[in-house]
Amino acid sequence: MTQLTLFLDGMPATDDALPTLARLLARADALAPLTDTRPFASLLHSFGLSPAPDVDLPLAALTRLGTHGEATGLWLYAAPVHQQADQDKVYLIGRAQLSAEENAEALRTLNQLFAEDGWTFHPHDDGDWLLHLPAGKPPQTTPLEQAMGMAIGPYLPQPRDATPWPRALTEMQMLLHGCAFNREREGQGMPMVNGVWLWGAGSLPSAVALPWQGVWGAGALVQGLATLQQRPSCPAPVDYPAWQQQAGEGDHWLRLFLPEGKALEQAWFAPLAQALRRGELSGLHIHAANGRRWYIESRQRRRWWRRRMDLSEALQ
Repeated sequence: MTQLTLFLDGMPATDDALPTLARLLARADALAPLTDTRPFASLLHSFGLSPAPDVDLPLAALTRLGTHGEATGLWLYAAPVHQQADQDKVYLIGRAQLSAEENAEALRTLNQLFAEDGWTFHPHDDGDWLLHLPAGKPPQTTPLEQAMGMAIGPYLPQPRDATPWPRALTEMQMLLHGCAFNREREGQGMPMVNGVWLWGAGSLPSAVALPWQGVWGAGALVQGLATLQQRPSCPAPVDYPAWQQQAGEGDHWLRLFLPEGKALEQAWFAPLAQALRRGELSGLHIHAANGRRWYIESRQRRRWWRRRMDLSEALQ
């Protein structure tokens, strides 16, 4: 028999794009939602990880583990950003997009300054950087998207040890301001790269024993979570029949991106419902990115009297 933990990321383009999913959620048992509403908290919780609310989710360390297979010490996301001063406040305007040459110059400059401290900036696939410290307690930080457009004062890293985060951020800002590419940007009227936003701080957590034979889903963070659990991971196949052929019996975890829309209805959700009806799938755990959770077994699919769930309400 097969049990599947299904993680749903994002929202469908329209509320009627996935009618089978709406029916499955309506007939499932709703479990207690997570109280931790931070970005990616539900994803980590689906892997059995529940960091305290006043401690950063160790996203950077898990990402590094997913891309390189190792992540000793302390890791943070370090996003090059554009900030703007207004009277007595500084506002976070947006993430900076650097060319390959600009990115190389910025990393070279930052690493030269912080080499004596043992800090190292590493390039990352999405244009951000990863910052590595050999040791130390992670500061409490704010995710980049949450601080966007805000006056940065209340959202800056809050130290938990003697690490001089405020001074380090000021030095990063001054270094980037002096880079040759920033002078060229300024001359061309382009936004300058005048800050680094640090978030997702932490060291690798301890693994939690899970029953899964495989993890299916794209992304460095998912790869890192699978590596932490010492489980094989693969991208999700194109549809449920292909997945079933590859996965076989046992317990598995799988991630689907709902913005892909109507293609998922025929490729995944209709076959999943049929598998429940035939008894090929003994149970389906469903986790949404917003922290809501459901569980449905084969016998529960007969709850025909329950109205189809409003997906925009369930998944928002």
